[in-house]
Amino acid sequence: MDRMQSNISSLSDWLMSQPRVTTDKETGWSSIASSVKGMFGDLLDIYFKEERGEVTLSDDGDLLNNAELEGFDANSPLMRTLLNEIITKWGVCLSESHELTKIVDSLSFSQGKYEFLSAMMEISDLVTNGTQNNLHTFRSHVDGYLKECGLDVIPDVAVRGLSGLNFTFDYMLSQPKSEYVIQSFNQINDGALASFYFGLDDVMRLRTKRVGKSVHGIAIVNDLNSRIMPEYLRAFESRNVKCILWSKRRESLVLA
Repeated sequence: MDRMQSNISSLSDWLMSQPRVTTDKETGWSSIASSVKGMFGDLLDIYFKEERGEVTLSDDGDLLNNAELEGFDANSPLMRTLLNEIITKWGVCLSESHELTKIVDSLSFSQGKYEFLSAMMEISDLVTNGTQNNLHTFRSHVDGYLKECGLDVIPDVAVRGLSGLNFTFDYMLSQPKSEYVIQSFNQINDGALASFYFGLDDVMRLRTKRVGKSVHGIAIVNDLNSRIMPEYLRAFESRNVKCILWSKRRESLVLA
């Protein structure tokens, strides 16, 4: 099993099963370590507490408060705007003390874990690239590129997979015989790719049977600020995901 497939399997197991849990008997709060690394190379921890059929998920304020120790300004107008976009997208709340929380029905715990972890991953990327102020603009550039290609895409679409989870992708394009799931990557890493591959595979298995269309993945990757590791490019190819490097977008028609 290659490293990327191992990452996908770890994420799948973490989302769909009950991972190892540590519980504080005095407070009733439990903690679970995810399979995804954060901005400092450690695994992202999620805390949760179940009461009266509802589960509260939290990061205990760790993500942004630790980032501020490294100089990240979560209260700057630009960062506040980008943070609001992320938490709105994933249905997460952000307190004045910078704690991330999300309340879900106990029967939707797996879905809640996926959405909460996705928000934490995007915020980690924001912290890592925050000084470059390019996260928001790259997505805007991708919007413009797809319009230039004449594609009538649906942005920020949630699609159900065979597991029963709903996965959110940047764009989806439906054609008579095919569907295309399109994801933009301003920064590429193991966690982001594992999440994309797991969601794509899960959606593909359901929609190919239910809708009767072939489902394809397209990744649009920003390679202007850093070199893309060859193993990531090989991973795209091995999984039949079309990778469009931003520097070569004019040479790569989206549906060619």
